[in-house]
Amino acid sequence: ITPCGGTKLVGHLAALFLGQDVRPLILLDSDEAGRVRRDALLKELYLGQDSHIIMLDDALEQPGITVEIEDILGEDVILPILNPLLSEPLRLPADGGKAGSLPDRIKAAAKEKSIELPDGWKTTVALQLVSSWAQQGIVLPDVVLEKAGKLFFALEERFASSTPAQMPAWLR
Repeated sequence: ITPCGGTKLVGHLAALFLGQDVRPLILLDSDEAGRVRRDALLKELYLGQDSHIIMLDDALEQPGITVEIEDILGEDVILPILNPLLSEPLRLPADGGKAGSLPDRIKAAAKEKSIELPDGWKTTVALQLVSSWAQQGIVLPDVVLEKAGKLFFALEERFASSTPAQMPAWLR
């Protein structure tokens, strides 16, 4: 698993792998940026290779729903890490304001309360989560593990469908 720093860079990273005769599986958020990148990849580097691009909404069995990777963790995990970075604590509406992905809902709530989200807030939150988990040995809630399990199952399914003939000899 190789993070690439967002949809803007995924094509460049895939091209590096393809230069070594390795066609990586690509996981994309099912937001607008992810759909645009998928379409571009399918016209260029992944022409005829649809099965090598996995959209997060499909992996989480939520087809057509805007889902970003942060949605796997949910607001109960993300907000306690995000709030210390903000000028005041952010609370998401409890009245069914669940339209859109978690990052979209966070952005909307911050805008409504005139709270400025720092540049790179998603990366900062991710790094702090990983660091705290490594230090504290966190046990994740069942709902998070269930979503993560669906994602890993979808990835494993795609890896399994890649035949050894499609892999370079040094990977077999």
